Order: sequence, then C-alpha cells, then structure tokens
Amino acid sequence: LGFQKTVLTEEDVKQRFIPFLKDFYKRRYEPMPNSIVVELDNVSAGGLVADGKMTFRKEDGSLFVCTYEATSRDKAEEVKYQLNLSYFLWDCAAFGTMLAAAVYVIGFVYNRLWLITLQWAGNIGMLTGVAMIGFFGWHFTMQKWRKYRYIFAIQQFKQYHADEQWIALAEDVFPGPSDPHLIELRNQCVYNGIGLAVVPTEGNVRKLN
Repeated sequence: LGFQKTVLTEEDVKQRFIPFLKDFYKRRYEPMPNSIVVELDNVSAGGLVADGKMTFRKEDGSLFVCTYEATSRDKAEEVKYQLNLSYFLWDCAAFGTMLAAAVYVIGFVYNRLWLITLQWAGNIGMLTGVAMIGFFGWHFTMQKWRKYRYIFAIQQFKQYHADEQWIALAEDVFPGPSDPHLIELRNQCVYNGIGLAVVPTEGNVRKLN
C-alpha cells in the first residue's frame, strides 16, 4: 500500500479528502450541476460532529448525504480497536450466572440431599463461588474475542444518518498494511458498509475497501 512516514494534520486530511469524494460520486451518480455542498465539522441536531459532510442532488433529484471522519496520527486511537468493556463485563456476568444455574440444577438432580444439608447459607455461598469462577474464567480467556473489539469512529457513525460514510486516514496512522489494528478496521468497515481510504501528503487518495 506504500505507507510512508509523513505528517498530516486532521485538517489536512479533511481538505485533501474532498476532491476524492467529489470525483468518486461524480463517476457513480453524476450529481446535478452546482448541487454539491461540502461542510466541515458539521454538527447534527443531536450535537454529534462529523469531520466532513457532502450533500448533492442525484439525477432523479433526490438528496444524497455522505459524511466522513478524518484521522491523523495524533488521533489514531479513534480508529484502533479497544476492549468494549461494558459489553464484555456483561457477558462475563451472564456466563457466571448461567454456569452457577447449570451446576445447581445438576446438583439438585443428582445430589439433592447434599444441597439440603448445606442449608441456605451454604447454597448461596456455593452459587456465588461457582458464579465467580465462571465470571473470571470468561474474563481471562475471552478478552481477545473479536466480538469485543470496539472502534470509536465506527461506533460514532451508528449514531447519525447518512447514505454513505467514510473513514479517511492519514497514511502515517498505521505503520503498514499488516498492522492488526488496520486489518480489524478494514474488516469492521466492510461489515458495516463504511468506506475506508488513505490520504497521502502527495499523490492520489487510495480506497482500501
């Protein structure tokens, strides 16, 4: 992909991505003359901010809305996956609860008298212990599961409407095409129908998916 060590600010990425978008949609939709409008740092009614927004009228007169997030190297955390902690901890708790319930049902079926001798305190203690084993077992073994990978920029897109959405990366955000964070970003963009492109300091913007 030809990633290089360069320095692009977020503002540079915003500006350099606009000609690419105009050319991309000109080839796809042939916008009506003089209908293209570009806004930077667009604030939605709900207070969400899109780094860039482009609207135009298609040949049939319908309005097309495209938004994009621009990411420079100093904002790389926006496009690098992190652990979705609340979702992950909920699953840990759910697994612990299910494991405790399953163990108790099995114990009740096959060793009911033993459970009766434990009385209420013993039963509660046993269930709590099994639940904790399940919670921490899930916690330490499932953190790397891809379902828990959270990318801030992609989650932002889910909060406002646009016909198409893009992430524009400065070419120095990732060290190379084999970076695991870039691979995950590409996969999530494909899954969510989001365009992904690299913006160089010189030359043409490159679409990655």
